[in-house]
Amino acid sequence: MASIPPINPGVRMNKLKERIMNPSLSSFYSVVFPLPGFIQAQNPALYDGELLELSCQEASLPGSSIATLEQTNDYAGVTERHGYRRMYDETIDFTFLVTVNSGYKQIRFFDYWMKFICGEIDKNGRVQNLDKENIVMRARYPDGDGKAKTGNNSGYRTKLNIVKYERDMGWTHPKRESKSSNLLEYHFVDAYPKQISSSPLSYEGSSLLKTTVSMTYTRYFVTENTSKQVAIAGRDPNADGNPEFNAFNLRKFGGELMGDFFLPQFSRV
Repeated sequence: MASIPPINPGVRMNKLKERIMNPSLSSFYSVVFPLPGFIQAQNPALYDGELLELSCQEASLPGSSIATLEQTNDYAGVTERHGYRRMYDETIDFTFLVTVNSGYKQIRFFDYWMKFICGEIDKNGRVQNLDKENIVMRARYPDGDGKAKTGNNSGYRTKLNIVKYERDMGWTHPKRESKSSNLLEYHFVDAYPKQISSSPLSYEGSSLLKTTVSMTYTRYFVTENTSKQVAIAGRDPNADGNPEFNAFNLRKFGGELMGDFFLPQFSRV
């Protein structure tokens, strides 16, 4: 019987370090909200994709489960469970910091989106006066009414992407010839806002105002280690070196906020 060769503890420890000593950090991510067609046609000034990406303080990677059917063997008494369909989480939450210089766009953008879904916006793109006694509101079709996808009658569902990358994305490793491209990109199909959570206000203390938006979707799929360049706000994916958050984005973000506490996706920890 062949004997098992002894394992060198030093070699094993080196392999262990290579495998687990480079954990993924939750603070490196980017959220991409495409411009919905109806906003492009009715109120394009309300959309600022870079602002939404920069002010998204918290997001989460989606979960899923498998729906099963039970089958019991009457002879052996064994119950088997067979998977037949993948079940996706109903919603995914995003928390945004609300900025004054933007005109509260983080709130107004999603509020306008929900008004469009419920018919609170007329065919000319104007918000209806809800103070009237008799108001007629007709909910929109998810994919429009069969007319052009752009314009007042377009649908309200769109795509949504979350990119999970690492701190070395876009810079050349000293021992490698190519740039690092370790990332996961989550693609959400038929996404739209389902809920805007309440934002508490208080005289007891002053804190940053945040708003949380719950987006619902039909399904999602993941692409791994894509070779395409991913545009991350505040950093140049084509630049060498370890890119950091640029000061001009702080100014554009609209305030005297300093430090990394309000943008965890750009944390240098």
